[in-house]
Amino acid sequence: MNFRKPLVAAAAVSALMSVCAPAQAFTFLGATSNSNGSFSFAKDTKVDFDFFASHGAYQSNFNVYSSGKNLLATLFEEKVARDPLPGSKPDYNKNDSKGTCGITVLPAPCQATFTFAKGVSYFLGLTAKDKGKNQGTVYTGDLTTTKADDPKAETFKFVNGGEKFVYYTNYKDGSLSKRKSELIDVEAGTTLIAVNDSWSGDADYNDFIVKAKKSAAVPEPGTVGALLGAGALGLINRRRKASEAEKA
Repeated sequence: MNFRKPLVAAAAVSALMSVCAPAQAFTFLGATSNSNGSFSFAKDTKVDFDFFASHGAYQSNFNVYSSGKNLLATLFEEKVARDPLPGSKPDYNKNDSKGTCGITVLPAPCQATFTFAKGVSYFLGLTAKDKGKNQGTVYTGDLTTTKADDPKAETFKFVNGGEKFVYYTNYKDGSLSKRKSELIDVEAGTTLIAVNDSWSGDADYNDFIVKAKKSAAVPEPGTVGALLGAGALGLINRRRKASEAEKA
């Protein structure tokens, strides 16, 4: 964020891109990626989102937008920018200003659900503010760069089930090679969504992280009625056959 130290070297950024998100077609739970950075589903799709963690000095909201980038829903809202640390002068860089469920994001268990309508185009977006001042919004499909000579990369990374994600847990003078990290295995049927916010000096994709999966299918009322009716008919038929057998 804006109080951090110098920018990441281009080589380190390139290395991060290759490890964090394997080169692969967009498969956000089967959605189709559109040329403008939005996405759409072939049928109505209800998605469950779980907040994983945030990092950085900004206070962020994770939102869903229409194709015109009008706000439709706020899935997660940070009430404060980061978890407090003990001490009169805490070094937030030791945990990269980590934010957790129940402290920065409320209420626990920090879950949200959104139904994406069939054929409708949407954006995901992350808004940020620092000390009440708006720091801008990044959207799916947006490109960011850390320096004029660095390669551009998308602000949102989608890591699909079966892939691995390098999760950086502290900040070390902008050098990814010196930073602490964990390797996360993304569960099958789940997509991990990692965002680099409007401050592009680190490009570490840990500013806001959520996990998404399709909601468990719930039969429509008509389907439930049909199933119950079929069950009742089956029971009646079995009783009729038993009665006929006794008479025989």
